[in-house]
Amino acid sequence: MSKMTDTILRVTARDLFLTLSLFSGDHGETTLENIRLRFCIDRKMQRKGDYLWSRARDAASELRKLNLVEVDAIPRDRQYYQKMKDAKIVLSNQGHALLTRFAKDRAGAYDDLFARMFNEHSYMRALWDTLSTADLTVPVATSLRDHVSPRYGNATDLVDDIAGGRFEYDRFLAILSERLPSPLVGDEQMDIQRALMDLMEVIAPAANIEEASDFAKKFLDRLNETFIPIIMRRYGVGFDYRTHRSLWSLGQEFQVWWATSSYPGISGTLIFLTASLKADPEDCSVVTSIEHPAGVSMLRESFLDRLYGAYLKHRRTMGNTYVHAWELRAVFCGENRCQPGVFNALFDERYMGSQEYRVQLEIERTRPRHELPVIAGSRRIGAIAITKL
Repeated sequence: MSKMTDTILRVTARDLFLTLSLFSGDHGETTLENIRLRFCIDRKMQRKGDYLWSRARDAASELRKLNLVEVDAIPRDRQYYQKMKDAKIVLSNQGHALLTRFAKDRAGAYDDLFARMFNEHSYMRALWDTLSTADLTVPVATSLRDHVSPRYGNATDLVDDIAGGRFEYDRFLAILSERLPSPLVGDEQMDIQRALMDLMEVIAPAANIEEASDFAKKFLDRLNETFIPIIMRRYGVGFDYRTHRSLWSLGQEFQVWWATSSYPGISGTLIFLTASLKADPEDCSVVTSIEHPAGVSMLRESFLDRLYGAYLKHRRTMGNTYVHAWELRAVFCGENRCQPGVFNALFDERYMGSQEYRVQLEIERTRPRHELPVIAGSRRIGAIAITKL
């Protein structure tokens, strides 16, 4: 059996549509440089030089792969970009049809773009197949103390160990095994330890010269890149960590799955589906449309009942009367297979409670930087308690 291969570029759906917008009106062609400049303006970043050139390159490359634009060649590096930045990129007939739909039906155009990417990318299909079977827990390491070893609560101790050819392998593997839904097996342990030993040899010189906190941040990135693909092999999605992160972001942008690191009782990132796919009746391997069954209109009438159910589940897991608002959102979305935007909209409508439910709120004091706020009226909410009257 041949090994599955694919390339998931660091693109966003928004950037792809931003690129297509350059062809609107009578403009049937553009250039890589125009795409780069548009991205710079959109991000309010400097336009001089070749800033964001690789983003422009990746957007054009993905659109070509999806048969939405026609372009002769894509530059592989910065030097070639300078030579090719003014080469013409032409909108295809399929690209024109998608752009026309975007102007009339933005949600439908996003679904169409996802279907195109899904049909093109085997990694995206593999992740969908895995999530169709069960939710996915990925033990992303974000804390040296909690996810690597208590000894490394101080980054200096990590630097000293690695510079001296030491590392808490056994402790890391024990913590990792506890964070997984099922423990590490022998082959996984051996493969991870072998890969970590290779990593330590590569990064040891940097431990001798870099500032401890900077080295620690880079170490966590390299650590995740090293062990997560090995862990993910058990689920049939053993591609690299960067690809996983790109897929998680794309899935949330298209509102087909959600990756959250705020689900109580789970040490890592939980990914679950929030949509269903429709296939071509004549070819079930080809996706033609996406359905989002758990939307605002479907959940509105029963929102407080469902919210209370999510609150009770959180309390059973963590034991607190007041629960973090973003954690309650994660539980609610996981239980109802919906996107966080659905929760946000409905909570802002119903935070006053009802004759059956009293909803008590505490103002937000701190919040994980990766989490969007939970809003009630004009207030940012940090904790919630719910009582059934």
